[in-house]
Amino acid sequence: MRTRWRSVLALGLAGVVAAAGFAAFSVARGIERVRADETAAVDAAWATVARAVGALPATRRTPDRIREIVRLFDGDDFVTVTLVTPAGALRDRSSPPRRTAPAPAWFARLIVPSDAGRRFDLPGIGALRIDADPARPVDRLYADTLAGAAALLALAGLCALLADRTFRRLTGPLDRLRLRLEQAGGGDFSVRAGIAAPDDVAVVGAAFDRMVGRLAEVRARDARIAAQMAEAEDEERRALARDLHDEIGPLLLAIDVDAAAIRDLAAGPPDPGRDAAILERARTAGAAVAAVKRQVRALLGQLRPGSTQTIGLAQTIHDQVAFFALHHPRVDFAVAVPEEGFGESVDVALAAIVREAVANALKHGHPTRIEIEVALRDERIRLKVADDGGGLKRPAGEGWGIVGMGERAAALGGRLSVDNRFDVPGVVVSAVIPPPGRTGAAVDGEEAR
Repeated sequence: MRTRWRSVLALGLAGVVAAAGFAAFSVARGIERVRADETAAVDAAWATVARAVGALPATRRTPDRIREIVRLFDGDDFVTVTLVTPAGALRDRSSPPRRTAPAPAWFARLIVPSDAGRRFDLPGIGALRIDADPARPVDRLYADTLAGAAALLALAGLCALLADRTFRRLTGPLDRLRLRLEQAGGGDFSVRAGIAAPDDVAVVGAAFDRMVGRLAEVRARDARIAAQMAEAEDEERRALARDLHDEIGPLLLAIDVDAAAIRDLAAGPPDPGRDAAILERARTAGAAVAAVKRQVRALLGQLRPGSTQTIGLAQTIHDQVAFFALHHPRVDFAVAVPEEGFGESVDVALAAIVREAVANALKHGHPTRIEIEVALRDERIRLKVADDGGGLKRPAGEGWGIVGMGERAAALGGRLSVDNRFDVPGVVVSAVIPPPGRTGAAVDGEEAR
């Protein structure tokens, strides 16, 4: 808004300066022209008077005849001829021209000096005084100067109006865009600029629309991920509660029973078989403790935060498999993962995809074998999780887990597919991800397999 008013004011001031400059230039040129014309007119009038007086015989040079000479200059644009007595009293004066729009006296004084004129003496009669009086030329100069200055001011005003309209046309969409930016900054990504013209501003508006559209997509994706994380956390809590209750709880109860039995045996009367009974109870308690350790180790491997950063991709996946194998002892797991990972971000995504794919296979199918493979081939990181659990029960992509796996792969510039196997009834989850430092273009046009 301030830029608009500054520009309009600058144009207005430029118009005023131009009008003032034109007026000054016009007056300066007018002074030169009028003064040159009045000097020539005074000289010409003096010559006319001299000829007219010289044409009269001395006996006829009477005041009445001289008045006839004065009448010759009635209505003259540049001079006034005055007949005065020897004492300087006024006898007669030529009539001034008719003036429709007289210039101000200050303007006339600026143009015509007060002492401009000549005198023609007439012995015995007085004198004819010829004074410069360019009234109508001065009036015309004043009118022309005003007209030119007014025209320049009008032109400047028109330019200012056009500039104001142009700025309104430009700043109106910009103001709307500023408002939309404030709304988007407040978190409302549903707003759109809706700017059609002018073209330059429309390009910015279209870029804004694309930006908020992407931000809305990112927010929706974040919401989906948050929902998935919340669901995964709830599932992990439920699984942890089940494991503690179903697996560790009975073992702790068995340890408690064995410890109570050992205490009772130790407090009882001596018996030849007491020592053997105590040893047997201690052995079973030790076995229960070992089982608890295995359970706790499996739980820690499943729950350890950032495990790929501390123990690597291969060990993380092996710990995941150990956890699943503990709860699904009838499933055979085959794991082929390189010892060296591919970088923190890629390793975290691969481990998450493997965990989700295996969990889906166990949750939605009845597999007897699950194969996990991660390899670097043809300058691509390729992941495959295949099971023989019966195949897809619904179109791929409908579940939150599949969506989450796809988003993890896409975030790294890769692609993910979930299909039925062709060799046996089962599902294969495949992902192709470019190595770190490569862009997503590396897998453009290539189907994940």
